[in-house]
Amino acid sequence: MKTNKIIGLFVVIFAIAYPFLVQSISPAHYAASGDFLVYAFSPLLALFGIAYFINSKAGIYYGRIVVGSVFIVSGLIKANDTLGFSYKLEEYFEPGALGWTAMAPYSLWLAVLVCVGEVALGVALILGAMYKLTLVLLSGMMVFFAFLTYYTAQCDPNDTYTVMVNGVAQEDPVQCVLDCGCFGDALRGSIGRSLTPWESFYKDFVLLIITFFLYGSWNKIKLNNERRDRIILPLSLIFIAFFGGWVFGWWFPLLFTAVILVVVMLFKRIYAGAGREWLIAGIVMGATLAFALYTLAYLPIKDYRPYAVGNNLWEQYRTAEDIENEITETYTQKYLAQYQEAIKADKEKALTSANFLTADTISDSLKEVMKEDLLYEIESTYEDKAYEQASQFAKDSMDRAGLNAPVYAYVYLLKNKQTGEEKEFLSTTYIEQKLYKEWDIVSTLENEEKGDVVQLINTDPKVEELQKQGYEKVAPISKVVKAGRDPKIPAEFGFGDEQVNQNVLKGNNYVILAISYDVGKTDVKYLKKLNELKSYADENGYLFYAASSQTVTEEYLKENGLSYTFLGADEKILKTMVRSNPGILLIKDGTVLGKWGKHRIPSAKKIGKVIEKQP
Repeated sequence: MKTNKIIGLFVVIFAIAYPFLVQSISPAHYAASGDFLVYAFSPLLALFGIAYFINSKAGIYYGRIVVGSVFIVSGLIKANDTLGFSYKLEEYFEPGALGWTAMAPYSLWLAVLVCVGEVALGVALILGAMYKLTLVLLSGMMVFFAFLTYYTAQCDPNDTYTVMVNGVAQEDPVQCVLDCGCFGDALRGSIGRSLTPWESFYKDFVLLIITFFLYGSWNKIKLNNERRDRIILPLSLIFIAFFGGWVFGWWFPLLFTAVILVVVMLFKRIYAGAGREWLIAGIVMGATLAFALYTLAYLPIKDYRPYAVGNNLWEQYRTAEDIENEITETYTQKYLAQYQEAIKADKEKALTSANFLTADTISDSLKEVMKEDLLYEIESTYEDKAYEQASQFAKDSMDRAGLNAPVYAYVYLLKNKQTGEEKEFLSTTYIEQKLYKEWDIVSTLENEEKGDVVQLINTDPKVEELQKQGYEKVAPISKVVKAGRDPKIPAEFGFGDEQVNQNVLKGNNYVILAISYDVGKTDVKYLKKLNELKSYADENGYLFYAASSQTVTEEYLKENGLSYTFLGADEKILKTMVRSNPGILLIKDGTVLGKWGKHRIPSAKKIGKVIEKQP
């Protein structure tokens, strides 16, 4: 059998078997990565194996197309929201995370560099330009990304690290980066969730595996000729259309790549001199940089966040419980209306048969009280009946629509009381199947100072003794056992005033919301422009609010001639609402009608035109 067939067959077998292997070894690990392994990791790797089995050249083509296209889409998604990506890098650089604090001031330009690099390397791989350099840089970038995602996946939120404060050692909690930011907010905005840390790691892992095989053509690949272009470029565009258009619901990567490839093909025809491949790289990097700088200055052209124009904030904020309560309240009134005739008949019947009304020994005032109690009891009985019906209807409706909250379970390590066998089970299974009759829960205790880890069953007296000696129980991993509706806007959303919160989330008046997550980092000239909007709102009976995560003093407002005050809010939420400092949102009935960055702060006239167009 030829080498390519042996390799291809091995890759296919590995791709199919690996998810089962992970599931059998660690259900907890599989719980955090199973979906990606089954629906992305295995198919991508198996298809590569099949292509390589057919022909090694076909496998190389497949690898170049897949890896190159993924890098192009990933880079453009980051470039669409470079500021958001820089925020994610800042999280990694925090003292409690990687601790690379010296890199923090350069987060934004590092973000731009990564975006431009990803797109340029992706296009270069597809074109076969500077193949050796491209492979080395791609591999280095993927190894680094794999390191970040592995770090993210392994991070223990219960862990601590030692920091010196005024010469004294102090234990601070580790800052885990829960989302790697590989595709920005795009996955959360398109399919409802981001990749888990382990899924992100396996994304990099599968790309690394495919890239490894590309080294087999180290000395063979040159800049595509027309024949190879006719094969690789259309297939790359198809994959980008699938990955960018279908998965992320954004067709810009396809358009951007198509235009770039057309420009490059024309350039190849008119210029065949020295440094051609470097000039092609310059074209790609220049176009990507221009796009990144544009979105940095004028907000992302595709907003995946829950605060996007057209989104209703209340719909994004309310919980499954809120929805169920609203349905219950609405239908309680509807069912109660159907009982009005029955209530009337029961009241008449009760009053007719009420002996106390004719009793001479009871005063008129007491009769009136007893009469009101009797009628109230009848009404309450029907109200309770209507509520029960409405509540059941709400539960059934929520279940049919898939709007219930997600159901979580812990992954328990259990030890069989008879055989001593250890096995992982979900807490839901542990309770439903009454496994506690035959199995004991095994607790993991850790002493960070000693670097010692001990596993004992919960009922073992040594558990309490070890806890007295400084050991702490390691919290079990949790997983989603039943998918459901999670609010896209976190419960922490708010401005320190419940009335303001309600006005922003679902108030029926126009709200002009100015956001400056850090006033100290804002050019005052932009803040002064907001005075006009404050005056416009006051004159027309609209609401104007300004919010910052920093405390803004009266002295600061007076010194800078600002005619409005600032409400407090969470910095992360403000950064998510608008990628600008400051930025403006126009909201009514909870729906975002407009959003502007600092370079396009609207005039009162422009806000008025937007309002005039509203129905």
